[in-house]
Amino acid sequence: MRVGALSVRNVKAQNVNVGLRAAGGRVEVAPLNATLYQGALAGSASIDAHANRFALREQLTNVALGPLLRDAAQFDRIDGRGNVALDLAATGTTVGALKRSLGGTARVELRDGAVRGIDLDAIVRAAGALLGSTASGESRGQAGGETRFSELSASFVIRNGVARNDDLAGRSPLVRVSGAGTIDLGAGTIDYLLRATPVAPVPIGGGRQLTVLQGVAVPVRVSGPLTSPGYSVDMAQLAVESAKTGVRLSIGKGAAGAGTGVEDVLRGILRKK
Repeated sequence: MRVGALSVRNVKAQNVNVGLRAAGGRVEVAPLNATLYQGALAGSASIDAHANRFALREQLTNVALGPLLRDAAQFDRIDGRGNVALDLAATGTTVGALKRSLGGTARVELRDGAVRGIDLDAIVRAAGALLGSTASGESRGQAGGETRFSELSASFVIRNGVARNDDLAGRSPLVRVSGAGTIDLGAGTIDYLLRATPVAPVPIGGGRQLTVLQGVAVPVRVSGPLTSPGYSVDMAQLAVESAKTGVRLSIGKGAAGAGTGVEDVLRGILRKK
């Protein structure tokens, strides 16, 4: 089947090329190719009616991921353009069962985009302000804003509906990001540890800059429901990371006595328990 333009459940595609073969309760869809969202889709799919098993192997190339996710899954957390490789299989008769049984691998490589719901630049500024103030320990709040990135990549191994990632790598104008953790697709939750390392002095307001965190990994725990995750900065671990670099945990004379500025930074970023 060849279709010039097609819309399926809000997903829009052009130049669709689908080959289908069915026999003995099994359907093979190959090729499953199209142009969509300024990029290309190429791969195959299969359905085994005896086992209620679905499999998908696709490569998306140079796709605008944000509009695709918004149309396909009403998910508005990621923007960017790039490549996505999927090799997935699931078994079940309901959407919930399919999510819980999902297994396989995925790889994402994006550029010039944003992750919404967490502002790493603001979190790093708050962590720097905490180090220079008398504020104590660990703070926690609901994530907001967004983190812009010039490049972002991650690969996932998925078993029983839980996606595990250990190689997140990204870069923004202020920070270099690495990370590892899990996303439970069946439960719709995330448990992830980000390490945001400033690559330049951190602005903390009032024309002041914090150089103490430059090159130091700020540990940020992201957890909770995917629709509204929270975050926490482990200040004790941050102190350990800072000590490894031999830096002093202070803002310095230029920003001394800036308690009001620190509170202003934190008030807009963190909602303490």
